[in-house]
Amino acid sequence: MQRVQTSIVLMAIAAFTLAGCGQQKSKTVAEHLHDIDSARAAIKQYNNDPGNNQNNPDFINALTATGKVQFLNDCWPKKETDRFTTANTDHACLDNKGYKR
Repeated sequence: MQRVQTSIVLMAIAAFTLAGCGQQKSKTVAEHLHDIDSARAAIKQYNNDPGNNQNNPDFINALTATGKVQFLNDCWPKKETDRFTTANTDHACLDNKGYKR
């Protein structure tokens, strides 16, 4: 009996572990702010299928991050024409404002 219970528990653990393998971890708002280019790419990708993505946490966080850029514009240099890029991000500034990766 002990052996059967152990087998059932191990199979349940394996099933739960495998069930989570296909899911991609969502980036946080802070991670999207630090990599604003990926936030824009995520929004573009998810806009191709809005019905299936409106409740997607990664899409929501990417939208939130791009919306916050205008309020955090001092974390990007002002002299660049296309200044809101990952390459131009002042990561220390975002960290100091509480958006740590």
